[in-house]
Amino acid sequence: MARHDPVWRAVAGAVVAAALALALYTGTRAGQHTFDAFMFTAAIKHNVYSPGVFRPHNLLYLPSALLVHRTAKTVWPDFDPFLSGQLLAAAAGAASVGLFYVLMARLLGLGRAALLTALFATTHALWAMSTEVEVYTLALLPQVALYLWLLARRPQGVVGGCYWGLAILGHLTNVLLALPLAAAWVARRALRRPAVAASVVLTAAGLAAGVYLIAGLAVEGVRSPRGMLQWIEAYALSQPAYGLAALSQIPLGVRGLADSLAAGAALYWLAPHLLLFGLASVMVFRRWRMSARRGAAMAAAHLAANAAFFTWWEPLNIEFWVATTLPLLVLVALGWRAASGALTRHALTVLLVAALAVQIVFNTPRIVARRDPAGDEWLERARRVAAVTKPYDLIVTFNDPLIAAYFIVNGRYDVTGMDVMAGGPNPSLGQAARLLKSKVERVRAYGGGIYVTPEGLRPTDLQLARIRASREEYLAALREATGSALTEPVAGGLLYR
Repeated sequence: MARHDPVWRAVAGAVVAAALALALYTGTRAGQHTFDAFMFTAAIKHNVYSPGVFRPHNLLYLPSALLVHRTAKTVWPDFDPFLSGQLLAAAAGAASVGLFYVLMARLLGLGRAALLTALFATTHALWAMSTEVEVYTLALLPQVALYLWLLARRPQGVVGGCYWGLAILGHLTNVLLALPLAAAWVARRALRRPAVAASVVLTAAGLAAGVYLIAGLAVEGVRSPRGMLQWIEAYALSQPAYGLAALSQIPLGVRGLADSLAAGAALYWLAPHLLLFGLASVMVFRRWRMSARRGAAMAAAHLAANAAFFTWWEPLNIEFWVATTLPLLVLVALGWRAASGALTRHALTVLLVAALAVQIVFNTPRIVARRDPAGDEWLERARRVAAVTKPYDLIVTFNDPLIAAYFIVNGRYDVTGMDVMAGGPNPSLGQAARLLKSKVERVRAYGGGIYVTPEGLRPTDLQLARIRASREEYLAALREATGSALTEPVAGGLLYR
């Protein structure tokens, strides 16, 4: 905090900020859910660490959510698994807001910290992810702690390494923090001791590698170094290659970052944000040597690494832009601190208030609209499928939240897809057809039917590219596996008895 601000006031302010954020996030919990939210909720409800559910790119969230759910069920046996996951995300988001307030108080003092914290808490990405069964707020929390660690008088390498390791376990893409940490090492003399750098790297690597080994060996059944590498790579290799034309992705990255601040706002509505970031950046670079030591070097490198990677990877997905608002606002705070004239400081204040107003106006209706569970198409579809099928029928779909939603509604995992059966990094359509045919034969042996959903009949070209099959090849394999002509429509799909 600023030199003359008592510590207890900063702590009290952080508690108040976190409490207000928690009230906001829990009061606007999502009733309509994402694909990942269904998958996590099904895993929480299933209440076991089963292979394929413990996803290698975010190891921290599911064990934590299961702990929350099991604890809640000791008091309320019928506790909603959606609520368990949402409470964890909201608590992590609120804790991030509280720590962010402490960070801003260290840089600016208590008064200005409150305004920047409000701007941080109401960004669309953070607000939305704090109301959903999602991993990103839990991955954000140690990143905020890492910035606070940087400001310590004598940063301890083991502490910084723990924060970095936890961030990697929160989401694997946080290995990108190597670049901002390297920039901080260059800019800050207290970090240049070899022992500090070595302890940061070794602690982070040891923590992350240890947890990955436990998850891979105990849960996924990995038995070789090659198997471990394939398991970790499976997620990345299953994603579309968005970055083949990297320069053409830049407008999409700009749109994704804009949506992470204010949902659906045209770029001209973000003029206060653009002017704020621009003016603050000018102030930072005018007094670079002072600003760099206090986090500007780390924040600039963090912003550059995230922006470049996520523009290449998934530019329109606001989930990945959650952590990018952190270095942006750290740079704003440092620019505000470095501003020498009263006029500049007043201009920054006005722009901050205007940016906050834009976020509230655009984000509130979007977040509130998602509270209505009646609009959740996946749960509604799961109920419709359950209504036209019997409990032991097999549902065949493709890359579909219905896989998890049907389990949540019906309590059974009688849903599969050719994409699931095709395997991970080296998918095989022939393998998928053989596995599906075997499953179909078992289902029919005890009198069950086969229901192929519309998604199972008509996957998108991008989805087909992931299993390296043409549409004709896919449909032929599906006909062979199900033993059907794929010609009898029932409730939007095809049902065979």
